[in-house]
Amino acid sequence: MKNNIIATTVLLGVLAAAVKLLSVRSPVSVDSVVGYGCILMLLGLAAMEYRITWKQLFGR
Repeated sequence: MKNNIIATTVLLGVLAAAVKLLSVRSPVSVDSVVGYGCILMLLGLAAMEYRITWKQLFGR
């Protein structure tokens, strides 16, 4: 249940940041935002699937 809430919160935060970023005229294209978002989502799903924690990545 906790992972579900965290994933939903992160997803909504990324979506809000993308909307804010795209609402302002900037040199960042929609394709790059969607691409980076997909990569981050895949990394997050892999971390949840394999139960990777910060302790395992960086030691103590």
